[in-house]
Formats: sequence, C-alpha cells, structure tokens
Amino acid sequence: MRRKQPPIMAIHATSHGFGFVVMSGPFSLVDWGTRDATKDKNATCLVKVTELINRYDPHTVVLEDPSRNPRRSARIQRLYTAVAGLCHGRSIDLAVFSRDDMHRCYATVGAVSWQDIAEAVGRQLEPLRNRLPARRKAWQSESRRMSIFAAAAIAMTYWQLADTIRNEFM
Repeated sequence: MRRKQPPIMAIHATSHGFGFVVMSGPFSLVDWGTRDATKDKNATCLVKVTELINRYDPHTVVLEDPSRNPRRSARIQRLYTAVAGLCHGRSIDLAVFSRDDMHRCYATVGAVSWQDIAEAVGRQLEPLRNRLPARRKAWQSESRRMSIFAAAAIAMTYWQLADTIRNEFM
C-alpha cells in the first residue's frame, strides 16, 4: 500500500483576496478556490488562510517571494509576511519561490505569459482544465480565477524545484 503524502497548500494573493490550491502530490489536487476580502483585507485573508490550514493541515505552505517582485503591493507583502509568521508559529514548513522560478519551470513547455502558464497548468491538472479563464483583451481586467492557476503554478514549481526551497523572504 502506498503511503499518502501530506498535503501542501499554495497561496497567491490578489487585490481582491487570494487563490489557493491544496495538493497531495505533483498532479493530485485536493481542493482549490478563491477567497474574497473586502474590508481589512489582510486580517480577513489571514483568518481565511488560518481556516484552510486548520481544515487541511498542510505540511508545507508555498508562496511567491514578494520581495523579488517590485510590482507586488506593500499590502500583499505584509500579508505574505503574516502568513509566514503563521506557518512559523504552527511549525509548518514554508517554501518561497520567485516569479522567475515559476517562469523558468514553465519555459520548458513554451509558456511565456501568465495565460500560457495557466494553460499549461490546465493541461497538467485535469480538474482545472474547464475552469481556465479565456484570454483577456487588453481593456479587460484579469479574471479572479487566474489566482487559482497562479497558486497551482507555484505549487507545481514546488514539486519541480523541491531541492532548492527557500524558507524565508529575501
């Protein structure tokens, strides 16, 4: 009998809240979704992340390194720092990857843009395939579902680069 791996949880914060995936292996989705926050966004997001951690008991939380991406807002950087503190307080491993790490992993399949990466994730993870947002026009804002694909991409980066994990922000 194969022993089931403990799950990991990847989170991608947005201006509206965050997207997440919970995976028990490189191609095994347990759950995914978005959580919205309207008032006191960081506090609301932290409560919702805590609920997910309580529900799934992940052994590792995977985040994008906000300090390596100057376009990430200060609020999102503070949220990621708070999530890192939550993980530290609960003895949950933290894996941090830069956006460049994700792009490098997906460059091997020809993915350049976020949409290309999302399409590659959809090909890798069957349950997400039909949830892929359509390519947006220049005047359209990004679909909130894209945060699920960004979280899945960083989770897949974790599985591919597990031997190069950083556990803190630079």
